[in-house]
Amino acid sequence: MKRILILMVMVFASASCFALGFIDPDAPKTDPEWSRAVRKGAMAKLELHVVDENDTPVANANVSVIMGMISTAYRINGQTDTNGVFIIKGKTKGNEIIILSKKEGYYNSKQKLCFIKMGEERQVKNGKWQPYGEKVTVVLRKVKNTNHNLINFGDEYDLKYTQKFSEWIGFDLKENDFVNPFGKGKVADFEIFIEKDYDNDEKYIGMDVNIRFTEPYAGYYVVEKNKCSNFDGVYFAETNSTFATTERFFTELMSNNERKTYTFDNSKSWVVRSRCVVDDDGKLVSANYSIISDFLYGRDDGGNKFCVRLHGYFNPIPNDTNLEHKVRRWDYNVLEGMDKYY
Repeated sequence: MKRILILMVMVFASASCFALGFIDPDAPKTDPEWSRAVRKGAMAKLELHVVDENDTPVANANVSVIMGMISTAYRINGQTDTNGVFIIKGKTKGNEIIILSKKEGYYNSKQKLCFIKMGEERQVKNGKWQPYGEKVTVVLRKVKNTNHNLINFGDEYDLKYTQKFSEWIGFDLKENDFVNPFGKGKVADFEIFIEKDYDNDEKYIGMDVNIRFTEPYAGYYVVEKNKCSNFDGVYFAETNSTFATTERFFTELMSNNERKTYTFDNSKSWVVRSRCVVDDDGKLVSANYSIISDFLYGRDDGGNKFCVRLHGYFNPIPNDTNLEHKVRRWDYNVLEGMDKYY
């Protein structure tokens, strides 16, 4: 079986979804209390404030906090009070604290806190991580639409192939495939132009992938993913946004012969408008909306086939801007630091 080379973006970012703050940049790296806390643990106290996206406290939210102790971890469970507050006290080596929150009618939230990030050091005083009693805000996003009519396209193994290079070919998001005759797609939501990149010695260095939207009013705009919620997208497409019509992913050979690759930023998503219909006056009558959360591409080992994998959701109802979709809900059964899903 041929290996598939996929060009992927590695996003090196902080595991925390909230600002650590209160870090003393002048704290000595060999502070004995800090070293002792990292080896044997120190007491930590966090004041969790669980709120919705309007900053309204969420009472009776279930909270489960995994206190990291390097080789072993333990869990603190509870519920927020009428003010949406839950106090955590426990011993930790500071390597990782995972805060899981959920309540019926909301999407689950997961946040991570680390006291010993590389290059940063929290102070430890009298056996307590500082600041002792730090306020941490946790946001639960509301479930607004339970009528999940969006079509989920793409998964980890759903690769689409074409041998067509240096020619524009359409891609159908609803069918998740290239359009006929290159795939089973029927309508081109956008077009892809693929070329192989070579250096001055005619050595292959990567793919040059151009994307364009050709219909009037069609295009995309970029939104940030919400990394702390298991619903990381947006509720609706903003019809008055500025929609871009072209994009290019490519590999550049630098002066030191290193490759620099520009690919889809998987910390963001594309909100797409396509299948646009206009009247005789050129005004938009109808369109379909979708969201692309992942866009990977590459070639097989022989280099004769191009493959692409997209993941996202397509709304099949014209002029319906809803992009809220069904998600997997995080469970609190945590084994060796990994969340299980149901």
